[in-house]
Amino acid sequence: MKHRLHFALFLKLCSVFAASIREGLRQALRVISLSVLLLTSLSVSAQAATDPFVNLLNANSQAAPVTQLLDGKVISTDISAADDEKIEKRLTQIYQEIDTFKALKVSVKNAIVTITGELNSTTDAVRALQYARQIEGVIGINNKITINRSVGRRLVSTWNRITGIIKDGIGSLPVLLIAVLVFSGFWWLGRWLSKRQSFYRHLSDNYFISSLIGQFVNILVIGTGFLVALIILDATSLVKTILGAVGIVGLAISFAVRDTVENYIASILLSIRNPFSMHDLVKIDAQEGRVASLNSRATMLLAADGSYIRIPNSTVFKAIIINYSCNPKRRFSFDLSIDNDQNVRVAQALANKGMEATEGVLDDPKPNVLIQDLIEEKVVLRLQGWVDQEKHSLGKVRSQAIREVKRLFDEAGIFSIEPAINADPPLQEDLEHLKLNDISPEQKVLAEQVNNEENLLSPKAPKEF
Repeated sequence: MKHRLHFALFLKLCSVFAASIREGLRQALRVISLSVLLLTSLSVSAQAATDPFVNLLNANSQAAPVTQLLDGKVISTDISAADDEKIEKRLTQIYQEIDTFKALKVSVKNAIVTITGELNSTTDAVRALQYARQIEGVIGINNKITINRSVGRRLVSTWNRITGIIKDGIGSLPVLLIAVLVFSGFWWLGRWLSKRQSFYRHLSDNYFISSLIGQFVNILVIGTGFLVALIILDATSLVKTILGAVGIVGLAISFAVRDTVENYIASILLSIRNPFSMHDLVKIDAQEGRVASLNSRATMLLAADGSYIRIPNSTVFKAIIINYSCNPKRRFSFDLSIDNDQNVRVAQALANKGMEATEGVLDDPKPNVLIQDLIEEKVVLRLQGWVDQEKHSLGKVRSQAIREVKRLFDEAGIFSIEPAINADPPLQEDLEHLKLNDISPEQKVLAEQVNNEENLLSPKAPKEF
């Protein structure tokens, strides 16, 4: 039955985690879509604003005869028909060498080039105009190129391009295979190096830091392999594009899973600073318990009643932490009220004697019995003592001290009024047991836990306190 409950709890946690991941990815896809749309609109608007030929060609599928003067061209006053003929001849020769532009006709008058004909795409038209711009002596272009919108010709052109790509791909298969093999080798090497935790433990005793170093080495080796594969494929120009895309995707994901990233970074800082160790009794904001584990997402506390408290690491990092186990010596206190007619000095002496006679109360620092307050017809005494937490349970020593002092008061005829149990910090252990060298129940549970590799707390790492 216990295993079934654990399995059901595990399935529930998996479903909650999967739901959070789905929501994060959904948010990331929204941000990525908006980013791509924004970048596309900016690039298109920038191109339309800076390239007059795109504006001319996009105005209509059949552009109106528009003469575009070229900026920066020096217009000579000595223009002859021979110069026009020379420009026309040279541009025609260029167009005849390119199959796509063979249907174009060129005429030149007074260094103004007129281009007529039909092309299959706007891209081809832009290229044709660009060739004309680069001819020496040309001061303007009269664009009369029309774009063919015929479905049949478009299909034929598309099919020719697809077959060309397939042929190129088949011809590049040996090189592609070598690139894949090289990348696979680097991938395997990175995975193998990342698992050499025994080596990384020499660099850092902290499991989380050594694991982080292994992951960094893995990413570095895989990235090197990817770059080598691109060099083999002669596609290094894609590196900038890929890095830009990775940056945008990383930014979008970081916004979508901001809390997860914040917890992960906080776990790194906590594992380095080590404000507490395993089994330490701590108080984090209003939550109190013994430290069970620290993973990449949360810190687990085991409360005195056996329940587990899960606190996100980002909250732990920013919270006020009280570590009761950092100093093995810990003070306990409790209040006793006696009648105003009783001898206060005698009551203090008996209380001090009872504290010193209690097993587990330290002689150094010595126990104290102070007059805390005078309220109506009673005197409030505050009794304070110190316990070595590594040898005795604070709650049980305190319980025995109360019994011992009460016994001495009863024998001396000193009666307490409304005995108030005001501990600082609040009582955590069961006061019914008499064995003072016994560990608390939650310590037993922690001692029975199997060490988990995901626990980021390292006993060898330097402590913050």
